[in-house]
Amino acid sequence: MEHIDNQDKILDEEILSVSKNAETLVESKKQDTARKIRKLKNKKKKKNEILKRLKKKLKATIEKKKEISKKSEEISQKIRKDKSVLNEASQEQKTFTTKLLKAKCTKLVKSGEEFDLPFSNTMLSGGV
Repeated sequence: MEHIDNQDKILDEEILSVSKNAETLVESKKQDTARKIRKLKNKKKKKNEILKRLKKKLKATIEKKKEISKKSEEISQKIRKDKSVLNEASQEQKTFTTKLLKAKCTKLVKSGEEFDLPFSNTMLSGGV
């Protein structure tokens, strides 16, 4: 009987030892799992922060592009307008010069005076 009691004690101690080892392993696994979960959460948090910054930069870039496009269009319109005004002024100057030359020529022809023109005949042929 003593022998059986001894074996029961040994078995109880082994069961207790295995149970403690199992608890230690479970606790270790829990800690590993918790550590892995924290790492994943941190990675996710960092990823979300980076995405947020990228979205913000993308939005700023799009706004800049729109602003540049708008300014470019305004400048193009101003250039077209200035070119139009310049062409009008140039045409008016040409008309004025032509009329002035005709008037002078008519006056000189009527008076019969001889004169030298300070410019070439090609200029006269285009306007007169």
